[in-house]
Amino acid sequence: SSANDDASASNTQDAKGSSADASDTSASAAQSASGASAAADSAAIEHKINQILNAKLREVIGAVAVQGTDAMVFSEFNGICVSHGLLSGNYAIEEINNYTYDEYDVPVLELEGEGNDAIVYIDTEIIAQMHSQCSKGS
Repeated sequence: SSANDDASASNTQDAKGSSADASDTSASAAQSASGASAAADSAAIEHKINQILNAKLREVIGAVAVQGTDAMVFSEFNGICVSHGLLSGNYAIEEINNYTYDEYDVPVLELEGEGNDAIVYIDTEIIAQMHSQCSKGS
């Protein structure tokens, strides 16, 4: 009986030791993850465009800015928006312009006409500036 008690005590101690090791490991993993997350968060908030416009809208800004054109057919603009996960070009125009009205007092995108043949006019200077303010990959 004494041998069983010793074995039982030993197993209990091992279980406690393992559990303490596991909690130490998970605590340090959580600290690492929160540290990495905090670094990513601080990079993402360096400019308020990253707080106001979601990542999909910022990707559209980048795609349009890279093209460097001051006008594009709506069907092409809409395709860029949809390929970046947005439901429509109209939504992107509205959301991006809401931001630019607050920041620059002018729209950066203007839609003229109706349907897929409509033209989206782009303020290339403002779109390029906005693109430079967007955090990458956040």
